[in-house]
Amino acid sequence: MNKILIDTDIIIDVIRANVKAVTFLENTEKNNTLALSELTIMELVVGCRNKNEQNRLRKFLHRFEIIGLSETIGKKAIELLEKYYLSHHLLIPDALIASTSLILNTPSVTKNQKDYFFIKELNLMLYG
Repeated sequence: MNKILIDTDIIIDVIRANVKAVTFLENTEKNNTLALSELTIMELVVGCRNKNEQNRLRKFLHRFEIIGLSETIGKKAIELLEKYYLSHHLLIPDALIASTSLILNTPSVTKNQKDYFFIKELNLMLYG
């Protein structure tokens, strides 16, 4: 089974019961292991408005493999920022997501392809 790194924006849409996102995730999950960066978990936690939402989030996340932030991922993110921040305004969270995908040599899927299209070595899957 292949591993697919899912970006935060798609998970937010799934949590909001966006039919397109839910269907996409369910179809992708049939033949792949769904993975999330720890950074994505952090972004989702700070989006919770109360303990109830945090508890629902924690239960929802059981279906994903969680990829920890490592020294190698951090160093790759720094390389990406040095290469793309000035020219494309690559942000730290996006650099960490992209570096996770690159270090794991796994495809990544996002709605915001504009945040990543310039990273030619990134295996970016189309969403939808």
